[in-house]
Amino acid sequence: MTNEGIIMKALIIIVFFLGSCGDDFDKLIKGGSEDKKSETSAAVDEQEKTTLTKEKGDKGDKGDKGDNGSNGSNGSSGAIGATGSAGVSNSNATYSEWARGKKGSDLTANTELTLPSDGDYLSVFGATSITSLSEKPAGTKVNLHFNEAVTLGYSSVHPKLLLKGKGNFTTSADAILEFISLGDGNWKEIRRSVDNESFVDAYHSTTQTIVSSTHTNLIFNTEIKDSQLEYDNATGIFTAKQSGRYSISANIVFQGSYAWSAGNQCALSIQHNGGLIANASTIMPAVTKSCVSNIVKTVNLSVGDTIVVRVFQDRGSDTDLNVSARYNTLSIIKTQ
Repeated sequence: MTNEGIIMKALIIIVFFLGSCGDDFDKLIKGGSEDKKSETSAAVDEQEKTTLTKEKGDKGDKGDKGDNGSNGSNGSSGAIGATGSAGVSNSNATYSEWARGKKGSDLTANTELTLPSDGDYLSVFGATSITSLSEKPAGTKVNLHFNEAVTLGYSSVHPKLLLKGKGNFTTSADAILEFISLGDGNWKEIRRSVDNESFVDAYHSTTQTIVSSTHTNLIFNTEIKDSQLEYDNATGIFTAKQSGRYSISANIVFQGSYAWSAGNQCALSIQHNGGLIANASTIMPAVTKSCVSNIVKTVNLSVGDTIVVRVFQDRGSDTDLNVSARYNTLSIIKTQ
């Protein structure tokens, strides 16, 4: 067989073969093409990723925080509430209505002192004695400034006026007393600023003869001060108008022209409601000179209690006291 015949036969076989394969041959051809395409696409993707990776820079620093936004505008105001009803004028106003810390209306002293509601600092004019204050709610405080001497009457029964010292008190000009209401017209004094607490300052300025061996009331006839009029300079008796603690002191000097025997004495004593509570004596040598004695005592007194200072000498004959105001003195002071 010639070469041309061999070639021809081969071509016939190939054509026959391709015709019998049909679709499978197309798939084979296409599949190869697709695989190649996929490989090419993957390579391109990989190259793009590499390129992107290379082009991406390092991560930048964190930026600064931005400024705060401005505040929103305020909402509109609410409507004004309705006006409250008017209060009722009342001299017995509640404590919250009392005009505390203000100067109130001036008052005229009267048996029942009527208190206004326009202030708690009140000036009182006139000298009429006062025995009660008008009603205010419990807890209400009031300061009374007295422009004249006024007697306040202590009372422990309704309407109460409970004064310090549990007794009547006569004010001096410019005295200030503070009271607190206990309710129901009852009041209690809680503070006072006065120049005339119970105080007696007196001396003996006339001749007083002391009988030998006889306890005799000393008469301090001249009073420099008797703030509450408690000392009777005719009898020598002090009568307390207020309860409290009192300090009592007295001095005496006999005339210097008298002769004393050894063992003679001159003495002072203090009596409380007639009972002896203190005694002081000076024992004399045989001498012609003044006998001097002094005494001091502190005592608690109630309203109406009495104090008397007495003198004693046993020289055997009547003996006169020295008349100098410097020597024979009495002092009684309420200390609390």
